[in-house]
Amino acid sequence: MDLVTGFPGFIATRLVARILRDPTARVGAIVLPDQLAQARARAERLGAGHRLELIAGDITSAGVIADASTRARAQASARRVFHLAALYDLAAPPTPSWRVNVLGTTHVLDLAAGCPGLTRFVHTSTCYVTGAREGVIREDELVPARVFRNHYEHTKHESERLVRERMGVMPATILRPAIVVGDSVTGATAKYDGPYFAMAAFARLEAAGLLRLAALAPDLGRGRTPLNLVPVDFVVAAAHHLAQDPRAVGGTFHLADPAPASSRAVMTMIRAAFGLGPPRWHLPAALARRLLALPLVERLVGLPRQLADYADLDQRFDTTRATALLAPAGIACPRPSDYLPRLVELVRRHPHAPPGDDV
Repeated sequence: MDLVTGFPGFIATRLVARILRDPTARVGAIVLPDQLAQARARAERLGAGHRLELIAGDITSAGVIADASTRARAQASARRVFHLAALYDLAAPPTPSWRVNVLGTTHVLDLAAGCPGLTRFVHTSTCYVTGAREGVIREDELVPARVFRNHYEHTKHESERLVRERMGVMPATILRPAIVVGDSVTGATAKYDGPYFAMAAFARLEAAGLLRLAALAPDLGRGRTPLNLVPVDFVVAAAHHLAQDPRAVGGTFHLADPAPASSRAVMTMIRAAFGLGPPRWHLPAALARRLLALPLVERLVGLPRQLADYADLDQRFDTTRATALLAPAGIACPRPSDYLPRLVELVRRHPHAPPGDDV
């Protein structure tokens, strides 16, 4: 059996569905007690029946699975543990961020250490564990950052460090996705964040008959920095493949676009999907930070102030190791031009919030 944290979240649900394509596979999804009703509905749509067991648990509690007999049974049968649960919120305060992302990872590692048949611990980290350091970021490096832009980056750095400390005694693999967006085929997503802020703003203006106002929207920052987007279906396919490849044990892999488009190029593609031309001007990142720090401006524009911290940061994520193992299996990150129109189309149909997940 595979144990998975983070269900019924967006990525975890798709990973569970991917695992269950094997008719012999079984999954134990560890679910927060207050999310069990949502998880049951999601499990029913997956149609896995008894092969998907929902296990009440909380990664912020020691033992994770509160019921001792259930925990012992899960540990006895677990062969792989996929840790996806995290607090992904750039604006989250320190206490919940550390409790979920750091303490939670410690507890899941302890749970995995008690699985006698464990063949793999797969930890979902992020490309942004290096904080504000610029330049090329290698897959094998985890250097403490001089500046973390938010508690999410800092706590994901610390959680990855905890996994690395156990690599000598545990068959672990660390995955670092870049900015995860919707499905490249269906456009499906769970929430509007990152590049979706612009898509949703344009879609709402279009629905109100005010799309001409969107033509005035500027680039955030100079527009030259890479905007590394990865569709969720690529991330899930890569995670599933690497979890089965023995060469990935002890490795860290960037699940990123090896040749990302610039933020200006992405914005131009989004605008083109609405029939708009390229941005005519740019808002300097420093000024954007000051403006978005004003509560009224943040509410009117709909952008969290933390986004400005990424506007002009030139980070490039090396994908040499990931590509070496994924390319022979035909797994590669698609180009933004191939899938952005699908993402935009879904947002245009649902400008205020994404529809229910189609998995």
